[in-house]
Amino acid sequence: MTDIDYTQFKIVGVVEAQPNTKHAIINAVGYLGSDWKFTPLSPTEAKQVFPSRGRVFAPGFQDRYKELIGKCIFAGMMPSNNDGADKFIWDRENGMPDEYGTVIINGLANEIDENPDKTYKNLKTNGRLDNTSPTYLCILSKLYLIDPDNIKKYYITEMDLHFVKNANHESFVTYDHTHYVLIGNHLDGPTRAIDIMPDSILRDWLIKEFLVKEWSQALNSKSLDEIENGLIGLISKSILHKPVLKSRINRLSSMLELFVFSYEEMTNFLTLPTLKRTIDKSIETNSEKFIEKTKSKYAKELENLKETNRLLIEKEHTNAADVISKIHRKIEEANAEFNANNEELNKKTKLAEEIIALQLTKIEEYKIAIEELENTLHSIEDNKEHVINDFAVIKDVMQIIVSQKTKQAILPHPTFQKTNNNAPTDFGETIESLNDESEEIKLPQTFKTRLEFYLTKNNRKTEIAKKIGQYMVHYKAILVPDNRIIHSIIKATGRCKYSIQYVTPEWRSFSNVWNNGLNTMIHSCISNPDIIHYYILENINMSYLPCYLQPIVDISMGLRINFPNTEIIFPDNLRLLLTSTAEEGLPLAQQSIRYFGCLQNDDYTIDEKKENLYSNEKSDKTGYLKADMLKNMRSISPIPSNEYLSYIQSDYE
Repeated sequence: MTDIDYTQFKIVGVVEAQPNTKHAIINAVGYLGSDWKFTPLSPTEAKQVFPSRGRVFAPGFQDRYKELIGKCIFAGMMPSNNDGADKFIWDRENGMPDEYGTVIINGLANEIDENPDKTYKNLKTNGRLDNTSPTYLCILSKLYLIDPDNIKKYYITEMDLHFVKNANHESFVTYDHTHYVLIGNHLDGPTRAIDIMPDSILRDWLIKEFLVKEWSQALNSKSLDEIENGLIGLISKSILHKPVLKSRINRLSSMLELFVFSYEEMTNFLTLPTLKRTIDKSIETNSEKFIEKTKSKYAKELENLKETNRLLIEKEHTNAADVISKIHRKIEEANAEFNANNEELNKKTKLAEEIIALQLTKIEEYKIAIEELENTLHSIEDNKEHVINDFAVIKDVMQIIVSQKTKQAILPHPTFQKTNNNAPTDFGETIESLNDESEEIKLPQTFKTRLEFYLTKNNRKTEIAKKIGQYMVHYKAILVPDNRIIHSIIKATGRCKYSIQYVTPEWRSFSNVWNNGLNTMIHSCISNPDIIHYYILENINMSYLPCYLQPIVDISMGLRINFPNTEIIFPDNLRLLLTSTAEEGLPLAQQSIRYFGCLQNDDYTIDEKKENLYSNEKSDKTGYLKADMLKNMRSISPIPSNEYLSYIQSDYE
């Protein structure tokens, strides 16, 4: 092929569009020489003639000849100047490309069916019957010719694909063994006609061409076989292939057995004089027999319907009885549950009455004890001079003891070492314990109720109870307006440990926090994981917050995990409760308190007249708040709004 004059040489192939470009490729199935004789090429031969992929690149082809995409064409070509995979490109100056051959369409696997009616509908839906020229359809191992002239007679022809390829190797070509092209318009090989006439059209033919025109013959026939023979004789007059005739005869035979006229068809029959006389005479002769037979038929159907309704009614009665029985059982179960609950309530009521009686007894005992104390006080008052003299002696003894201890204190202690004031050192500050409750709270609502109770006892509004609970769930440090709210939180917890510290201007680093009880508090948290611990800092604005509390801010915002110079993480059972002084102090740093849970900085006092009063209420025995309840509530409790700006604003008012 190296000696071919490419200006006289035309490629023949199928045009394939290149996606998202203006270009195309021509897949070669052969070529035309200068004498316009077609030479077919196999896929292997095409790769040798048009290296290296058996195709020619066609730049800008879609812009000029979009209507030829998917068609088999011939076109001029020339060597490519690029180092691409294709050695030749389309020569747009070497004549106009034009169609050459017919591309075989690859059909769907189930497009041709054994049922002619279904095949016709499939071909119609897929647009195969709309072409004005013959179309070839390749499905699996078969090749189908859809010719417009044959479609008028409602049949197509079938050929064996393997036979076609062997018998027409110069005119039936392929570029990939999947897509085929017919060069010319003739194929050698045996064909088989396939019926595709729809049932509706075949039925119309039966009525118009046989039942109407051959009515007298059908009327005189003594059996269905005679009618079928007449029908076969009529349809055999059509010039059709034997397979098509056989298909339609079989289908017509089935139609006769199941044939029913529509109302419109019956009306049309009555317009024919011959048929009308025959039908009227038939009705007159057989009307009584027909009516009797019809009455018998419908009487039997009525009896069957009555029996069916009777069985349905019996079934519904049975179902209704079952439903009523279930309802009665549920009522009995509900009554039993009510009685059990009522009995339990009576037991609890009786127990409460016993507890009240016991408390009343204790009150009487306390009254007696108070009376005895008052008598003792009166006795002391009466003997006041003797008591004063006795205490004078005790005072002299205490002064001697204190003097001895003072002398011992000025001597160096054998285990004491001087430490750097800024280094974290634990001085063992006292941790207070509250043990009012022994049973843990089961529901978060119980803690809210307890907190509302103690807020009331501390002369504070109960509307803040819910938000305080949410702050305790989501925040490590909580800032509130006053100490009575902190006292309410501690009492509502029921069982906890706490330490109260007072910030002074000397607090200038985290060491002051660590050394003033936080270290001890953290180790207590680790030793008592079920107990909530409160580290309380009052007057936090007496020193600048970022100087001494920044590590807590960093932990709250997730910037760090451990406390400085330790591997200890912030315990889940520790909360910092903070208050600021109402007097002059340093402004609270916004970048610090925004990471604390800040309750709105308002006055929550209920009654100013009762502000100086305090009542230390005893436990109501409703339980204590366990530490893990705060952790468990984190995923279901909403995150409350943080009112830190209310503290910033108040600093500058």
